[in-house]
Amino acid sequence: MILDYISLYKTVKKTYSDRDLWYSKMQECFTETESMKQSIGSVYYQSDVDKIIDKFLTRRNVVLSHINLPEELEGAMYFSADIRGNRNIVMIKKEAFKNESEYYACLFHEIYHCIRTFNTPISELIRLSDNIENIINEEIEAEIASVYLMKYFGIKKRTRELSKIYLSLWSSHLAKACGPTKEMTRRDFKNRVMAVEKRVKYITEIT
Repeated sequence: MILDYISLYKTVKKTYSDRDLWYSKMQECFTETESMKQSIGSVYYQSDVDKIIDKFLTRRNVVLSHINLPEELEGAMYFSADIRGNRNIVMIKKEAFKNESEYYACLFHEIYHCIRTFNTPISELIRLSDNIENIINEEIEAEIASVYLMKYFGIKKRTRELSKIYLSLWSSHLAKACGPTKEMTRRDFKNRVMAVEKRVKYITEIT
């Protein structure tokens, strides 16, 4: 297991978060000058990561498009699928991020949302789209996948503070929205990490 899930779980449980904190921290990821800093680790170079992502998108017929930095970040980056089987990922362009690691962290998050639709009938996806517990769990898993893939590819991460805040925020939502019995335990967290490890093989096993 690449991730030290126990350490991550404990940190998430200790991390204070709320919606305003998350968006203020997310805003710090972008720069008006659009200058970029090299932040790719020694395991993979940027071109290698991009090649793997491109192969994934091509093989799965996923369209990746980019937009300029909007005034409102909420909902700016997302994955969508329709009944015709079209899959689309929309990202803020890489040049708008202060460093490339932030871009890849967000992209891996959206890619996981895409992976979650594989081998699932559209009728089931529609049903699950209205299930608040499923929505929250998927957000938690998508951010775990982001942390996992950043580590797998050796990309230097955003101090991981954003991921901790995001995971803490959605974990607290789970108990509030679905009741205290749904509060995420360490075993629950481990099971999510294991589920993520299986699903991200769509990317990690690309050669």
